[in-house]
Amino acid sequence: MIGVPLPGLTADFIGDAPIHAWLKTRPFAAARVTEIGNTAVRVTRKLPADATGGYQLVLQLTEHGRYLHAGREVIQQAGDMILLDTELDFDVSFPAGVRVLVWELSRSALAPLLAAPERAVGRRLSAKRGPSAVLANFARALAQQAGTLGAPAQRSLQLHLASLIALSLGSTAEVRETRQVAWRVARRQQILSYVEAHLPESDLTPARAAHDLGMSRRWLYALFDEGGVSFAAWVARRRLEECMKLLSDPDHDHLTIAQIAFRCGFNDLSTFNRRFRARFAMTPTDARRAHRGTGSTT
Repeated sequence: MIGVPLPGLTADFIGDAPIHAWLKTRPFAAARVTEIGNTAVRVTRKLPADATGGYQLVLQLTEHGRYLHAGREVIQQAGDMILLDTELDFDVSFPAGVRVLVWELSRSALAPLLAAPERAVGRRLSAKRGPSAVLANFARALAQQAGTLGAPAQRSLQLHLASLIALSLGSTAEVRETRQVAWRVARRQQILSYVEAHLPESDLTPARAAHDLGMSRRWLYALFDEGGVSFAAWVARRRLEECMKLLSDPDHDHLTIAQIAFRCGFNDLSTFNRRFRARFAMTPTDARRAHRGTGSTT
């Protein structure tokens, strides 16, 4: 094994295979999200007694890992999560390599929501059902969208993330009183993330989305109604916004307006033109000309 000392950490790469490691990290409100990939490795952390820190929610994206933390031994499979206290030592090994998503949260953001913080850390959270399933999907989707969100949205969504962690691990009475609100907000965010992922597909329907997300159409409609817009209206709005973005981008001048419409999920050009005029008070051709000052390809 080859030892690689890091501040507070020691990484020992297992076996003779070439070492391959990568890390992508970015701030998110008062938190941070990091995706880590590595060849087979054992990581240990020994911190001084006066060390301070917060929590790390670790989502196992692939393979499996063996954690020793807070007096517990936990085997994590792909899709599982574990909450680490960064003021406590840990020993974790990934014999087949590792790819994890790590959400770092301050102690002040999460500890007040936990009924028993000392019992919350070092426990396996399966993402197969219940609040933990919502938490895993939310944490993954939020990491994908992190770079596109403004500061107010980041602060709000960080609170939802902390609330979902608390719900999954056991929350205070105050948090339990609002668990339905947090649950509904998280589920709605899950639907929005699904829409973004499937926006170009013309067969994106409420029935398909509800089926893929494991909910009834009635529940899907209810969650969207709370936001003041229907599922169909939201999908149409997002498609029109994507069309406007492409029409405004010189890199897509080689595409006809019809090609742009179909690429964004519309399957009827007359419907697209009518909705585009209603949304932006101009035709797609006028929109392209407004950004170029010249004629365009229709």
